[in-house]
Amino acid sequence: MNGVVHSIEGLGFSLARLFGKAFILIDHERIVIKTGVFAKEQNVSWQDIKSIAHKPVRCQIARNNGSSVILNLSKLDYSLIKEIKSSINNIAIGKGLEVS
Repeated sequence: MNGVVHSIEGLGFSLARLFGKAFILIDHERIVIKTGVFAKEQNVSWQDIKSIAHKPVRCQIARNNGSSVILNLSKLDYSLIKEIKSSINNIAIGKGLEVS
């Protein structure tokens, strides 16, 4: 299986471009997290957020429309989870959102 992957990439096809890359984007407009190549992208706009509740390996976000989103961080290293939560807290407090 590993040989097939390397052969495909050797022919000029990027598997990262085909499946997407893992990434984390937290800015003043939105939170976007994709923890793995095959994981689904988790995307929330700050203007839609009512409150944020931190759990050990996830963040539960309550939206203004009554729905909620759970950002699952369980596949990430503990130090990275702490950094993500800290970044989310700093921006949320700056925007006057409830954080627990």
